[in-house]
Amino acid sequence: MQQKQIYTGLMVIGCIPFIIAAIGPYYGVSELPIFGNLQTVIAYYGLAIVSFMAGIQWGISLIIKIKEQPDHTSKMCLNRMMLASKAFVIIPWFTVCTMGVSVTYYFSLAVVFVLMVLTDYRLMSRQILSPHYYQLRLVTTAIVVISLVSLAFTVV
Repeated sequence: MQQKQIYTGLMVIGCIPFIIAAIGPYYGVSELPIFGNLQTVIAYYGLAIVSFMAGIQWGISLIIKIKEQPDHTSKMCLNRMMLASKAFVIIPWFTVCTMGVSVTYYFSLAVVFVLMVLTDYRLMSRQILSPHYYQLRLVTTAIVVISLVSLAFTVV
């Protein structure tokens, strides 16, 4: 299987739980067999996905720092990207720990997904990520953000 097919499939599959969580409450679904409360499940799933995506961005910046031996300005930019990738995890984690599964949590998660795709845009602009990968990230991020905002309106 080609690399494009692998990451395309994984991104599409990764969106499915967000879509189910967004439309489930409108059909009276609040519990998932085996897993439990739909909102709790998707809250933690979203945190896991953000952690995974932030780890990718952190890893990319680390590899660039090691392989390219960037100049001082580029190193500063990469350091900021590494710090941002940590913030992308800490913000929703802190929000869910202090406020629980809430409207604020879902919106903070949505904002983090948008900030992460903007970081990916910078990586694509530097020709580190392919345009195909970025376009797919843009579409999947839109699906996830719309799903999270929709889900936020169903929080009780």
